Amino acid sequence: MAGLIASGVIKWTASKLASLVSPPIEPSSSSDEQQTSANRDVRMLQRRMASVQRSLEAIDEDSVRDESGRLRLREPQQFAYDAQDAIDEYKFELLRRRMDDPDSLPEDRSARKRKRKGDKKEPETDPVMVPVPDELALRVKRILERFKEITKAWNDLHLDEADAPFREEEEDFLPRPTTPHLDEPIVIGRDDDKENIVKLLLSMNGACGENNASVLPIIGMGGVGKTTLAQIVYNDPRITKQFGLMGWVYVSENFDLKTIMSKIIMSFTRKPCHITELDQLEYMLMEQVVGRKFLLVLDDVWSERKDLWDALLSAMSTAQLGAILVTTRNINVSSVIQTVPPYHVGCLPFDESWQLFKQLAFCHQDQNIEKVFEEIGRKIVQKCGGLPLAVKAIGSALRFEEDEETWADILDSEQWDLPTREDTVLPALKLSYVRMPIHLKRCFVFFTLFPKGHIFMKENVIYLWISLGILKQTSHQNPENIGNRYFNDLLHRTMVQRVLLDEGHNCFTIHDLFLDVAKFVSGEDILKLDTQYMPYLNDASQNLRYLSLAVSSSDHMILDLHTLPVTGGLRVLQVINALDDNKRYYSSFLQNNRRCISKLFCHHINVTLPEDLRGLRHLRALDLSRSALTSLPESIGELKLLRYLCIFETRIAKLPESICSLYNLKVLDARTNMLRELPQDIQKLVSLQHLSLDLWSPLCMPRGIGKLKRLKTLTRYSVGTGNWHCNIAELHHLVNIHGELCITGLSQVTNIDDAQTANLVG
Repeated sequence: MAGLIASGVIKWTASKLASLVSPPIEPSSSSDEQQTSANRDVRMLQRRMASVQRSLEAIDEDSVRDESGRLRLREPQQFAYDAQDAIDEYKFELLRRRMDDPDSLPEDRSARKRKRKGDKKEPETDPVMVPVPDELALRVKRILERFKEITKAWNDLHLDEADAPFREEEEDFLPRPTTPHLDEPIVIGRDDDKENIVKLLLSMNGACGENNASVLPIIGMGGVGKTTLAQIVYNDPRITKQFGLMGWVYVSENFDLKTIMSKIIMSFTRKPCHITELDQLEYMLMEQVVGRKFLLVLDDVWSERKDLWDALLSAMSTAQLGAILVTTRNINVSSVIQTVPPYHVGCLPFDESWQLFKQLAFCHQDQNIEKVFEEIGRKIVQKCGGLPLAVKAIGSALRFEEDEETWADILDSEQWDLPTREDTVLPALKLSYVRMPIHLKRCFVFFTLFPKGHIFMKENVIYLWISLGILKQTSHQNPENIGNRYFNDLLHRTMVQRVLLDEGHNCFTIHDLFLDVAKFVSGEDILKLDTQYMPYLNDASQNLRYLSLAVSSSDHMILDLHTLPVTGGLRVLQVINALDDNKRYYSSFLQNNRRCISKLFCHHINVTLPEDLRGLRHLRALDLSRSALTSLPESIGELKLLRYLCIFETRIAKLPESICSLYNLKVLDARTNMLRELPQDIQKLVSLQHLSLDLWSPLCMPRGIGKLKRLKTLTRYSVGTGNWHCNIAELHHLVNIHGELCITGLSQVTNIDDAQTANLVG
């Protein structure tokens, strides 16, 4: 699947090449001839890239058995990246020249047309209709020659550009860590299982040995519904009445004792836990459960270490009565931790699988449609083997399909015939991916950057997609709306799952098995790596372009980015604090009350940035959220292709002035209560569309904010006094702002004319 991301890069680059080419002219001088030749090369490259793109999208890399053939499929990727870099660097120079001398560049035709019509809509950031500079012309010529060689070599592979209907780009859309909150309105086929487990829990009387805690493992294969079963048990009124203290912790593969204890304390108390020492955590946990009845769910446990488990149980030995539900795929885990016999969750019988499938596949269709597809649908369900996640994935994929041939393609797919083991990607899940249109595949594959159990906000994912240029651009829809549609479609296909928090906020996660699918298809240019395995980064492919470093152990909290062995080609560098995924519940809730969240200091990662960032010059996205950074180096201004910068909940008090030279920056997430002031020349961030600021920090905003006319999101506007600070009148120019805006410092407004100019009532 290495060609998937490359095809998106090629498609984007080809479209930008078209916008940068001047119309054909009759050459009247040698310079005109050179320009005509450059334009001709650019057009030729555009056509060749479009041809290669169609081939990449049409080919399933798994069907190319020959290794040399696979290598040839991957060849265009490097040159696609080179071409995109050339275009982006050229666009940056145009923006820079426009900032230095607004009259130095010709105005594009679309802008002139808008002026004639009196249209006040802001022009796109792409400057067009300018001569191709010599440097770009030379790079284009070299890339074109290489693409010619590639397409010639491809003839030996007999690659077919014909595409199946389900792989076409969309035209119009039809309308995980886990938590204890169930997002499914109806759970099919688990009533008996629920009753059995509830009765077991209610019958526990504390006769569980010295620890006073009974441990009941729920065992089953991945996707069988262990977590869903635990959720409906957890929320049963009989259980909530029996146990006065209840908690839920998603564990996954890394069983770090300090991290687990901290998460248990947070789940019990619904408050952040700042303690990092093991003995203090043990003491606090003992205090929480002493003399009480508690139920604790530990979801997705993999560790077989009895010493860690004994230490955890010992810390809860002061309880009057404890019940611990543990969901796991590993039967060896059960033998280590159980105090009562494990409960085995099996696959659904066919009738209940069919009922679940119908609920998803036919939810928006009449009974006549259901009758037409019933026979073939039953055969598809039979192939799912009673696995609920597989049934849901296929049912969701067929929800809006009324073409019998499409249903037949799924039934007859060779994916069903692939060998299956517990450690391989399930055919049904792989098939649900294969059947997705290309534009969704490109978006889905970037979930590879997330660790298992990671909770995220929809907006942040959409901003990442925008910064990477993988959303289809249209003249009548903005990329945020397009990204929202794409995300919702992935949600409808069950690729993404909603996480309902106590506070009612919507967050999302990816089921572990779908993350396995994303990793399986992502190729060698995208990598998520736990920081404890940083030494292995030396063995990473030189083609690595997208890198996520996840901290999941409190013993690996220092991250020195000086040691990155591969930097020059990176487009995304993301640091994820997986330790604090549970704390995201509280942070999302407390964003509207910074007086509370100012006391929430997460496990900050001690990230060390090199002073010279030019080695990361091709970065499009940099996420340093929840790190202990106190400043950014001045060289941040050298990242001229950067479009997304996140310093959420860092300790940065002031942004360097050099950040104002990031003319391509579209998203700046600076929600940190440490931030005291914004750069004085922030108005130079001419591409900025989303500026997120903390609501309660004593932030000074400079005059000139009103010049950021492309802004669509502004979470806070701080009115000040004096010539340096922004005044209320500047809001008049921010006509594209939508969503919530918190205005502070209104007591500083003393001029009634300024208030009227702001036009706050629309």
